[in-house]
Order: sequence, then structure tokens, then C-alpha cells
Amino acid sequence: MSSRPLKRPMRERARATGMHGMMLIEALLGILIFSVGILGLVGLQAASMRNATEARYRTEAAYLANQIVGRMWIDRGIANANLANYVLTTATVCTASTATALQQWLCEVERTLPGITATVARPTITVATDTVTVTLRWKAATNSTITDGSDIRRYVLIARIN
Repeated sequence: MSSRPLKRPMRERARATGMHGMMLIEALLGILIFSVGILGLVGLQAASMRNATEARYRTEAAYLANQIVGRMWIDRGIANANLANYVLTTATVCTASTATALQQWLCEVERTLPGITATVARPTITVATDTVTVTLRWKAATNSTITDGSDIRRYVLIARIN
């Protein structure tokens, strides 16, 4: 026989050291930490997508506002007499056939920015002497069902035409 002592089974060793089940607890804690990290990355990705969409709509709104002001500069007439033709009223609607420049622009705004209707988020253009204010509104790119108006975004351009 050999003089080497026999090794005790694993259960006896764990019981003797008081570490029974520690490896299982460590594995569960590792999975928990990993899961929290993955959830954080998913949330970050969702926020990034939402912010990118909001930035796109702000850029579109700036482009559209500058576009109508550019048309006003071209068609301002003598002493800015034609600027009054660009004031949006409730009677101004988007029409595809025989549309004025303002109606064509309104159609493009309705196609580009989300949530624009005849009563909600309708763009406004005001003219005071030689100062033009273009206000564009759109519905925020969120999945919320907010109806109190806090989900409406706004872009305002004030230009002096003389």
C-alpha cells in the first residue's frame, strides 16, 4: 500500500471549508451583471435612434423654412408687396394640381414632417413689414401617447427681407 492519504470527496471538502454552493452564487452574479450591461446597451441604442430621428426632423424643418424664405426673396416684388401672398391661412391647403408656390411648399412640409394635420402642428408664416416668421411644428418621434402638446416639436425662422 501507498503511504499517501486518500483524497476526500468534493462534498466533504466543501462542507469542511464552509463554501458549499459558492460557485453557483458567483455564476448567478456574473449573469446578473452581464444582463444589466446588455440592457444598458439596448437602452443606449434606443436613445441613439430616437435622437438621430429628432435631428433628422430638425434638419428637414430648417431646410423647409429656408426654402420658403428663399422663394419669398425671389418673389418679393416692389417694396415687398408680394410677401403678403405667403401668409398661411386656414384656407391654404395642400393641392397637387394648379398649386401656388405656397401650396406646393405646404404639400412638401406635410410629406416630410410627421403628425401635421389641418388642426395640429400646422405651419405658420407671418409677415410684418419686411420681417418674416416661419414656424414649423411636428410630432416627436417617440412611441408615447402624449396628447397634451408636449410631444410637439417646433422650429422658428425669423428673416428680414428688404
